[in-house]
Amino acid sequence: MSKSAASLKKRLLALLVDILLIIVYVIGLLGVTQLLYHIFLDGPPAMGRLGEELIAFSTLLSPVFLYFVITEYGKARATFGKRMMHIHIDSIGNLPLTLTQVILKNIIKLLPWQMAHTFIFTGFHNDWNIPVFAFVLFMVIIYGLPILSIFIICIRNDHCSIHDLIANTIVLEGDYDTTYDRHKDCQDDENNNIFFG
Repeated sequence: MSKSAASLKKRLLALLVDILLIIVYVIGLLGVTQLLYHIFLDGPPAMGRLGEELIAFSTLLSPVFLYFVITEYGKARATFGKRMMHIHIDSIGNLPLTLTQVILKNIIKLLPWQMAHTFIFTGFHNDWNIPVFAFVLFMVIIYGLPILSIFIICIRNDHCSIHDLIANTIVLEGDYDTTYDRHKDCQDDENNNIFFG
């Protein structure tokens, strides 16, 4: 039995739950960091641009990336938000979901966030004198990629986003169950016009 693609509403609600969890983590991390700086140091140490970017990458992006990868490749094939909405990710077509797909999906999904960090650190350490080409590239990735993703999610019947399409994944209704037949919901065949309905 084939499963249908998750509704746009459920995907957005699941994302909202996951974002709230990330915000709680970031606030907790900020509090602990400030406390440690106050107890052991006299404020944040000077680390330079590379040091600051490495700290941001290791304490912010990496844990969030691991959260998505571990939960989406785990037994439930779902983050906490997706589990609450009773949806899960899977591979498009008849192939089983691979760790490579989940990693690729989340690298693309989190790329704008990482580029935003890089943009801020680059601007801060260069008195915001950023070459025009670099500035445009930053803006395209930071703002253009998410806007395009939202647009694609909204117009496709299967609500696949850019990261889903590149990683060949789909978000499906229901809790993950290994007993159902593999679906072909996102395949581009002429008999199933899912792009515009």
